[in-house]
Amino acid sequence: MTTASTSVPSRYRQPGWFQGAPVTKLICFTTIAFFFILKSNTDIIALDVEDLFVEKEFHRLFTYMLTFSSLGEIVMGVAVFFPLSRRFEREFGSQEYISYLIKSTTLATFVQCFFLTNEYLATGIYPIIGALLQLYTKYTPRLHPKFISILGLDLSEKALTYVFAMQLMGSQSTRSFIPFAAGYLAGILSTHTYSPMKGIHVHIPKMIYNMGHNIAKTIGLEDLAHSPSYISHTGRRGAGTDGGTARGIPTDMGFGGAEHMPPAVPGAQPIPEQRFEPVPISDPPSEEAIQTLTAMGFEMDAVVSALRQADNNVEHAANRLLSGS
Repeated sequence: MTTASTSVPSRYRQPGWFQGAPVTKLICFTTIAFFFILKSNTDIIALDVEDLFVEKEFHRLFTYMLTFSSLGEIVMGVAVFFPLSRRFEREFGSQEYISYLIKSTTLATFVQCFFLTNEYLATGIYPIIGALLQLYTKYTPRLHPKFISILGLDLSEKALTYVFAMQLMGSQSTRSFIPFAAGYLAGILSTHTYSPMKGIHVHIPKMIYNMGHNIAKTIGLEDLAHSPSYISHTGRRGAGTDGGTARGIPTDMGFGGAEHMPPAVPGAQPIPEQRFEPVPISDPPSEEAIQTLTAMGFEMDAVVSALRQADNNVEHAANRLLSGS
């Protein structure tokens, strides 16, 4: 007697860590790989006045972010970078995310040049983490304002991210503070409403886009290009009526929208038509979830409706309510 095996539909499977975030995966693995390649000899890529302006080693402007200089930094840095980068890459889409990184890191590198001395600045993806933390601060809502209390001070769930980020920022005193703060400032300049930098669109040339696509296909990153289904429905593709996403992130932050996307790669396979399965009836929203969201100032009917649409996920429901979708 044989037992028939049942397979779980793909829409119910837990997505992989890097699903929908191939750029995040590439940065993580590149950072780790170059740490072992350079073996802590990061002085050959670090920024300082003499090497940059006297010796004219301008390649340092492009290589200083390759990796961190110590094991502690790389563990803490990847731990902070990964969830932030994955979240925003899934929201923006990889192409717009790359555009944001190019704009913010270029600005951050320019800012750092004003603070160079004869002492090397810290190497690693400090500017990227700073720029991502700015997005996190501006666009991520506090779902649990009293997540933890320390000495009578109530802190939200976002405090944990800030604590680890601040620890990383101070790992080499001013040497790490400068590139981190430069990245945060670059994030503000790239997204602020009144910043002239917000209106600058970074276009990826067709040749570079095609080259990157071929490399990604060769090393196996192409399969990660599509975001999980819940991101597709509640992220950028599920924009609310206010022109923002379900997480409150504007659809156009100056990186270019659909009209600025590179053309399709020649020979690329068309995306097959999606067939949606009947959505199973979810359990009624819990009293605790309703109370959490109504405490944030939302109407009871809107809270119940949002929880049902978000399959009782409090975070996704809060994003829907904040975006008005």
